[in-house]
Amino acid sequence: MKLPTTALAAILIAAVLPVASRADTVIGDWENGSTDGWIDWGTQAAIASPKYEWTSFGATRGTGAIKVNAAGYNQNLSIKLQNNNLMAAFLANNQLSIDFSYPAETNPGYAQIYDIAINAESYGFHGESPVPKFTYGFPNGGPQTTTISWDYHRLVDGITSNGEVTAASRWIEFIIATNSDSTHGTLYFDNARLTRNASLGDFNHDGAVDALDIDLLLRTDNGDGADLMYDLNADNLVRSPINTGVAISDSDYWVQLVKGTKYGDTNLDKKVNFDDLLALAQNYGDQSTGTWAKGDFDGNNAVAFDDLLLLAQNYGFVGLVDGASPQFNADWALAQSLVPEPGSAMALGAMVLVRRRRAKA
Repeated sequence: MKLPTTALAAILIAAVLPVASRADTVIGDWENGSTDGWIDWGTQAAIASPKYEWTSFGATRGTGAIKVNAAGYNQNLSIKLQNNNLMAAFLANNQLSIDFSYPAETNPGYAQIYDIAINAESYGFHGESPVPKFTYGFPNGGPQTTTISWDYHRLVDGITSNGEVTAASRWIEFIIATNSDSTHGTLYFDNARLTRNASLGDFNHDGAVDALDIDLLLRTDNGDGADLMYDLNADNLVRSPINTGVAISDSDYWVQLVKGTKYGDTNLDKKVNFDDLLALAQNYGDQSTGTWAKGDFDGNNAVAFDDLLLLAQNYGFVGLVDGASPQFNADWALAQSLVPEPGSAMALGAMVLVRRRRAKA
């Protein structure tokens, strides 16, 4: 006997609840003179003085930080994740962040975080794009600290065409490059960590990844001249048509990979159910002010039959729990494929029920 979709969902989701929340994975805090597995890229030896020194200045996690003495262009701090049991953490996250500090300075010049390279089996040695060439120009006065992040979501999104680093890779390493003039090559780092990029897909920069953002994406200009902040799949194009396959459309990427849901989910709770159908029904026929939250899933400003069809096709969908492993994601997709879809008849029947209820009101 096959379980109903909702029952199967409850069983499988309960199985992964212990991993639903994921904390940052610290890969370098350099406390108490520890190297934390980091090496010097040039020598391939563990970081050591005089090029590297342990200091309290620049400490943002604990009481210690690492001081790098390297004027000019240098490939400095590096870590081989495979040697430090960090491969799984890389694959489970999508961003490297590190706190960078510089002391008070009055002499003119510059210091720069020039680049980061990721080297992995079957991927190669590549500087990540866009490269955050973060520069301090001097004189600046007092000491400064900032967090620099490199987003590598395209390498772990399951799409092989945009440079995937897979679980089968036997090595993954980071190499951080710095650059400075001859007198400003003293840099401080702390709290290197792998984390999730919570702002991925936040196009209006309001701190939330929500329906307002997919509305912007669905209505943006397409092509290679569009604003590349909308280019989620890293193909140097912005393409917002829907249901074209996640690797082709940035809209599909946002809906399916960033939010983990499907078209029809008006409230983005990773379910397509009666609440979404009700929202669409209440706005059905709106020809000019439609939004995702109202049921306009194709971005044409109208809530119409095409939107109803999308919701019907996905009715009964229950999405994944945040933090589930890639293996669970694959197994969940397989499990869903083995359960009969409720079909459009259920959704259309529910629409009739909604209309009847409204008529009685």
